[in-house]
Amino acid sequence: MLQFTVRQHPTEQVESLLASAGFRELTPLQEEYIPAVLQGKDLIVESIPGEGKTIAQLLPFLLTPKPRKRGISVLILVDSSEMAGKYGVEFNRLSSLKTKGKCAVVLGREAQAKNELRLLSKHPGLIVGTTERIIDHLRRNNLEINQEISVIINIPQNSDHLEFDRDVEFIMAKMPGKVQSIVFSPSVDQVDNLSYLLKRPSILSLAERRARIPMLHVFESGSWNPAAVLRIIYGLDLNSTLLLVPSSSEAAGLRDEFNGDGLPTRTVSPDEQIKDRPDTGTEPSFRCSIASFDDAAGIPLAYDSILFLGIPSRLSLFEEVGWAVSGRSPAPYCAVLTISGKSEQLSTLQEKKQMKMKSEVPPSREEILKGKLKNLIKQIKEEADPDELNRYRKIIRRNVPLHLRSYLAAYLLKKTNGGLPSKSDEPSEMQTIFVSIGKNRKVFPRDLARLFNKALDIDPKEIGNIKVLDNYSFIDIPQSVAPKAIEKLDGVEFRGRNITVNFARKKKGDSN
Repeated sequence: MLQFTVRQHPTEQVESLLASAGFRELTPLQEEYIPAVLQGKDLIVESIPGEGKTIAQLLPFLLTPKPRKRGISVLILVDSSEMAGKYGVEFNRLSSLKTKGKCAVVLGREAQAKNELRLLSKHPGLIVGTTERIIDHLRRNNLEINQEISVIINIPQNSDHLEFDRDVEFIMAKMPGKVQSIVFSPSVDQVDNLSYLLKRPSILSLAERRARIPMLHVFESGSWNPAAVLRIIYGLDLNSTLLLVPSSSEAAGLRDEFNGDGLPTRTVSPDEQIKDRPDTGTEPSFRCSIASFDDAAGIPLAYDSILFLGIPSRLSLFEEVGWAVSGRSPAPYCAVLTISGKSEQLSTLQEKKQMKMKSEVPPSREEILKGKLKNLIKQIKEEADPDELNRYRKIIRRNVPLHLRSYLAAYLLKKTNGGLPSKSDEPSEMQTIFVSIGKNRKVFPRDLARLFNKALDIDPKEIGNIKVLDNYSFIDIPQSVAPKAIEKLDGVEFRGRNITVNFARKKKGDSN
């Protein structure tokens, strides 16, 4: 499981434990789960891979004092030996100095139950095991269980888990005394068979945490070369930027190109970060850091902006990075720079994962020039040799009349960066259009995009943000073609009904 950590938490003990395992701060799931479980509540936790579930389940055990009586105080139930092994790996990452002698063991990896008796002789306070192996030990009376115990049930990701549920019911019937029951599940619906085991459970909703994931801005272009990437960084005035690219070799090549253009850039990898990890995640002298997609999981994501150069073969990386930075204030700017026509691959994230996305127009040439000027001014203040600059100033004063010096600067800027854009080069203003159909008719953003593209015969890149709600939708299109869209599409039949298409009403207080 990929593990990202970026946000702050006030508890020094938590921070110390995370640091000993090589993490920086709590994920949104961990931040929400730990206080709730320490209050002794029964919980239903909606969770998906990438949220840091394993560490979330281990930390409360390490934060609570040892019980007076020996025996198991936390029992974690999983469906496979592979899943159980992950808990062992994560627990071993925690420094023994920080765990204060607390013992945890993993059951289910040995071929036979009797081979695990040596582990149980250590009197562990926490046991992670497959349901089958836990049942074996219960029948042999090998487990010492405290009167007060927390049982954490991890429902498998697949929908067919009837046998697992039956095993859990058998185990729970053997628990003595007071039991705190916690169920981790991909969705609340999958907890139905086991819901009677929980007493007035609190639900930690995936949807509420997902709402904190920053929007992914999508830039399309015919090709992405180093100069084109620099234009995005300069034009949007991005600072403290992490650029994620397909490979380490590409990262090294872009680093050299960017440094040659005057943008202070470095490459980063998990090994480099562990050796010398700055407090802010990026040193002040580096405006851009570059890493490969494969290295993303091991790098602290404390950057103001995160750019993907291309679409990773593993689409879930977008979501994992989003989870890692969710809830930060201010939220980092997240964007993907992709080849024209390739953004269709992102529709799965937008439609099935409900990830917020917005198609963007690349910055204008004027915005790029402003960004480059800011970068030059920063270099003059922080990096340039004042004595050397003064020698150049003397040459200019002697050879260029005062009234022409600003024109000289303008001419040099034009020669090195090209001219300013004409009116036709500037992106057109957008108009939000209301469409009286939504999710209840199984409409997705791509369906509306195709409808408007066909009716208006415009470039797909000209269509902006699309928001599909239950009964209606909104779509941003160029202001110049908005009247034509209403004329051609208002009243037409779409998905079995005649739709209304009109200008979206402005929100109260919107004077634009």
